Amino acid sequence: MIGGEAVAGMRRRPPSGDWRSNVARGGKAEAVRVDRDMGEAAARAAEVLGLEYAGVDFLIGDGLMINEVNAVPEFKGLMQSTGVDVPGLLADYLIEAAKRGVN
Repeated sequence: MIGGEAVAGMRRRPPSGDWRSNVARGGKAEAVRVDRDMGEAAARAAEVLGLEYAGVDFLIGDGLMINEVNAVPEFKGLMQSTGVDVPGLLADYLIEAAKRGVN
């Protein structure tokens, strides 16, 4: 999430024999389409916590459940799996916010 917008989505899968799916721990990331419900839930979660930049983790089963909101998310796996330039988007957002005088 950057400025209330879901800029990309990914699914993480753990390496064989491990339950942890963190990319830094060997998990594999694959791009997923962020649908309307997921985008709205993620935007609301970031808003409630007062975050302009966040990673929102979902558990998906019979429905969506927010598992965690990260105020300082890693984005290496997201960039690798989606091709989205997260640092560039974040820099653009911050520059525009500074121009508008937003703290």
